[in-house]
Amino acid sequence: MASSSRSSPSVHGEKRKIEEEKQEQKSQTTSEDGGMDKLEELVLPSGYRFSPTDPELVVHYLIKKIVGRGLPANIIKHIKDLYKYDPLELPISEFKYGNENEAYFYTHIQQKDSHGSQQVLDTPSGYWREIDLGDFEVFYGWEIVGLKRSMAFYEGEFPNGKRADWVIDEYSVNPRLIPIEKTKGCVVCRIRHGGSSNKNEWGSPLESDSDDEVQSRERNSNLTSNSIDNEILSEIEDHSDADRR
Repeated sequence: MASSSRSSPSVHGEKRKIEEEKQEQKSQTTSEDGGMDKLEELVLPSGYRFSPTDPELVVHYLIKKIVGRGLPANIIKHIKDLYKYDPLELPISEFKYGNENEAYFYTHIQQKDSHGSQQVLDTPSGYWREIDLGDFEVFYGWEIVGLKRSMAFYEGEFPNGKRADWVIDEYSVNPRLIPIEKTKGCVVCRIRHGGSSNKNEWGSPLESDSDDEVQSRERNSNLTSNSIDNEILSEIEDHSDADRR
């Protein structure tokens, strides 16, 4: 859990470090092995936006990223230590393919401090706080391919900060498919801004999908569940074989 005490020198040092990292990441994204992956320019027809469903994001962008397969579009930047940033310090406006005030990033995270507790992560002017206790399962067909949690941003010091309208949805691979030690903590995140009129004391995810919408997407994805399962297994088995060689 975060501590509410901060010393002024450490805050200024952290801000300088973050600013240096932002400048370094403006035109390129850092890969896991330290190499540099050049992002591509994606040309979308008028009226089209990058808006993958949760399962599509996990299978086609996160799993393929982890196992080293080609991505449908290499447009998601890697941000080191994403949760050390205030929302307005992130290069959200540079992501030109989605909705306004929305962007997608890869990052690496450490395991939570303790099971069943809300995680709090400090930034220079506030903190990110986990919205709900526990993760939501992400289904692709009948397969649980990933886990989703949401983090809300608060301005000020923990635990008395004021909740802002920024939320990060974080997606990780189901550790039963690919163990955590092999993913190296790689996750894909969607950061978004929007109002919410019915926040409870724990904080509810903004613009969360209704049960009917979730069940409808699951029913639609089940139509091709066999081919999806085979694709997932092939990706994971190939990755495991490469590790053994």
